[in-house]
Amino acid sequence: MTTSERYLRKLARTVKISDWERIIETGIARAKAGDLGWARFLAEYLIGKPTQTVNAELTGADGGPIRTIIMDVIRDAESESL
Repeated sequence: MTTSERYLRKLARTVKISDWERIIETGIARAKAGDLGWARFLAEYLIGKPTQTVNAELTGADGGPIRTIIMDVIRDAESESL
């Protein structure tokens, strides 16, 4: 058994359900009062950690839409072939 497993077993044997309920009730009250640590803790355990998302709107070097750059390249290629 690993050290972590031993700690978890001891914790499970030591903390009563009534103790855990008071801890969570306190945490909820503190999160409602603006405690970001408690809000984050509760959110991660209730809904999970947020996943990283990627902004689907790509831009070019000038900050303009990438579609404009692609259209310019196509237009240039077409004019060169004429």
